[in-house]
Amino acid sequence: SISQMGAIAILLGVGLLYPNSWSMILSSILLYTSHHALVKGVLFLGVGAAEYESHRKYVIAGLGIAALALAGAPLTSGLLAKLSLKQALMDYPDLIKIISLSTVGTTLLMSRFIYLLLSNKTHLHRGRTLPSLWFILFTIMFVSPWLLPASRPFVMQSVILTVLIKNSTPIMTGICIALLAYFITRKRDKSVFLIPEGDIIVLLEKGSKSIQDSLDKVFRYVNYKIQKFKTSMEQFRLHISAFDGSQVESFLSRWPITGACYLTIIIAIFILLLIK
Repeated sequence: SISQMGAIAILLGVGLLYPNSWSMILSSILLYTSHHALVKGVLFLGVGAAEYESHRKYVIAGLGIAALALAGAPLTSGLLAKLSLKQALMDYPDLIKIISLSTVGTTLLMSRFIYLLLSNKTHLHRGRTLPSLWFILFTIMFVSPWLLPASRPFVMQSVILTVLIKNSTPIMTGICIALLAYFITRKRDKSVFLIPEGDIIVLLEKGSKSIQDSLDKVFRYVNYKIQKFKTSMEQFRLHISAFDGSQVESFLSRWPITGACYLTIIIAIFILLLIK
């Protein structure tokens, strides 16, 4: 809902910035809000309707269609809303790219929603009460946006093959990511992947803790190397200070040693002079 309200806020901002285009933006806002309100009503009420075993599979199928509509899948009211939104923002290609990216996120959220719905089989009712009002609401959600005057310019456009392919790509991307995540995690402990209350803040806290732990390891390693270097230098200093230079001096001051050194130097100079 936050992302959908964000799209509407973008439309309001563009309308305030360019009042001359307000009529087109207003019709887009009306279509988008009508679509969103109906789809969200079907999704929320469908959770309770899916608790009855007698018609659970039909309700879940309808919720799957509603989830696709919320993501803007082809042949749903969501595609009409997305086309009107993109037309209103046609002068802002960067915003259109962001909306396409948000479609991937919406698809992931709806995939998670359907997965949790299918996994919950503990509190099912055995009654055969038919949720007639929910099916009526689902029919209104599926049909009414196509009949609104604001959607008429996009009805024919929504069945063009290139439009269908272009708008299906973000949804298929989200579905592929969701399936990949499912196959990776299905045999693992699900509690590892649970995110407690706080949503993105919890992820940031965990990420910052991992970064802090890594930096602590680096700092400990660097400090260990520095201390090791200091110890080596201290041992070298002790060896130098313990060295007795007088023994070397007395050894070199002996006449045979001194004479041999002088003789070596003279021979070396003589050889150099001969070479030149």
